[in-house]
Amino acid sequence: MVKMVKLIMTQIQEIYLNFDGSTGEFVHEMTHGYQFETCSLVLYSSGYSAGDLHDEVGAYKAQFAYDPDNHNFIKTNVSAWDSNQIQSMSEITTSWIGNMRSGIYSNHPNTPVILSTSREALLKMYPKANLPQNYSIMKDSNVAIPKRFSK
Repeated sequence: MVKMVKLIMTQIQEIYLNFDGSTGEFVHEMTHGYQFETCSLVLYSSGYSAGDLHDEVGAYKAQFAYDPDNHNFIKTNVSAWDSNQIQSMSEITTSWIGNMRSGIYSNHPNTPVILSTSREALLKMYPKANLPQNYSIMKDSNVAIPKRFSK
């Protein structure tokens, strides 16, 4: 069962975070809420997130702090002799996130995307993006801006 939590109201929209109903996943998603509020996670009104591997490292570390035995914390590419369960927070890295078996984060950039990320930096991370010459995340009407940063 997927549950949603209304996080905040911006001038653009309400932000909803989906989670599976477990407290560990709630902690993970609320970390993304904090990242949004501190402008280190970019959310578009379409529901798309310009998330990066660093956003996920933070969220998985918060989840691990609450529930280290969660099924998400499995290492990939380990020998049959080694434990495949993550043992410490230091093992939750951008490399681990990028190589998760589901492949869900395989297209996430390894460079942080924040509200002030330049057009040039975005084009390096997303080379196929069609961004106007004067593109700015902060000025994009499709980007949800935390209320305190809105005009």
